[in-house]
Amino acid sequence: MTLDRILPLDVLPIYVRSDSIIPMAPEMEYVGQKPWDPLTVEIYCRSKSHFTLFDDKETIDFKCARAAHSLTLKIKGPRRSYILKFNGTEPPSRVLAGRRSLKRVSNHFFEHVEEGWLHGNGTVTIKISAKGRQTVKIIF
Repeated sequence: MTLDRILPLDVLPIYVRSDSIIPMAPEMEYVGQKPWDPLTVEIYCRSKSHFTLFDDKETIDFKCARAAHSLTLKIKGPRRSYILKFNGTEPPSRVLAGRRSLKRVSNHFFEHVEEGWLHGNGTVTIKISAKGRQTVKIIF
């Protein structure tokens, strides 16, 4: 497959394979400058995907699966905060973290809340604090 695109010099296209999970640490000037908390995870799940993040101190396992009207992510790892970005999704009717129903928040308040979700530009963004094992479910 060949893509022929004309882009301005200040645009860097990034192509991501479907069914990918990409953990991303915060921006840093040098390694170890900041803790990886929250850990941002970019998720492109069409059917199912799996990713294990290995670090010197910890291992975090991510498993994602899409069903007819839902998307489920299972996280197994240490206690930490996550910002989960489910790309290519429609607006959800409900978002659950375990058995807790998360509240929808606006862009203006998202960085100030401990847990919540928002939808924009085809992406559901969820902020959670996980305590070891955590299941996040998006219901469409």
